[in-house]
Amino acid sequence: NLKYVNKIIVQIEAIKSSLIEKYPEISDIIEVHMHPATYRSYKKHKMLKYIVDKKAWPVSKLWLTIPESFNLNPSVSWISCNGIIEG
Repeated sequence: NLKYVNKIIVQIEAIKSSLIEKYPEISDIIEVHMHPATYRSYKKHKMLKYIVDKKAWPVSKLWLTIPESFNLNPSVSWISCNGIIEG
């Protein structure tokens, strides 16, 4: 499915490094998302619970490595919570 991916965004540098180590072919399309309000690489997913107009977002699928029980907006079908990915 990598041919369908333009960009991979992760929360912290450690996740980026781990993924590149396992999948070197993604090194050109992966980046760490810096949240400008906190100047930290880690960000909670609280903003997802405020999605009202689900079609207005330019996202076809969002995979989160958090448990499904933490999904703050399960009514949005393009949000998928998969827990921790084991290799």
